[in-house]
Amino acid sequence: MDTTVSIVMTTYAGDNQSELRDCFTSLLEQERQPDEAIIVRGDNLPSELVEVITEFEVNAPFSVHDIAIDEQGRGHARRVGVEQATSEFIAIMDADDIACPNRLSRQLEYFEANPSTDVVGGYIGGFETDPNEITAYPSVYEGFGIPPLEAMQSGTPVVTSDRSSLPEVVGNAGITADPTDPDAIASGISRVLRDEAFATRQRERGLERATQFSWDETASTIRDTVVEVSKN
Repeated sequence: MDTTVSIVMTTYAGDNQSELRDCFTSLLEQERQPDEAIIVRGDNLPSELVEVITEFEVNAPFSVHDIAIDEQGRGHARRVGVEQATSEFIAIMDADDIACPNRLSRQLEYFEANPSTDVVGGYIGGFETDPNEITAYPSVYEGFGIPPLEAMQSGTPVVTSDRSSLPEVVGNAGITADPTDPDAIASGISRVLRDEAFATRQRERGLERATQFSWDETASTIRDTVVEVSKN
């Protein structure tokens, strides 16, 4: 039997129409097409976002399931999607994600070569360690915040958003600023570039902070959650 893949995506009021359309386009351009896409959305989704979902349903060469639920957070919506998935593998996407054309094919290749693996994440381009380099990541919304974490793992100082999950990810190892305030972001960047002693402390803090995150622990947590959901 051929390997099957389900895409599980959540979208809520407040998501960007253009970003959602780009996300769907990246799925349609996959070298290895998914077998189904499950879209879990808030029941009060704006009409312009519903229109994008309808376009996707028409254009997709695979099954698309549009599920409207009461808004209880993206975590709950994602669990609903996982429960509805029928494939052997599940790929998670957010409404502002863009998947490289070979995302699914490469992830499936990795699973085939490493059968004991439970979870495969995406990959953000590597960061070079440079005393004059800094990672600025003023994102407005993140489900987690992998890029700043990878920057810290590489010993690169981070200036990021004071919104969403990012302050929790970087802790005191990163400078957080209002992502809608260019002056605040510039101030954080300037401090790192001008104060060598501070930049060195931030690199050391980042390396220490990064050790608190583990893919093994993440995979174990997700596996336990999936097992618990399957029992209910």
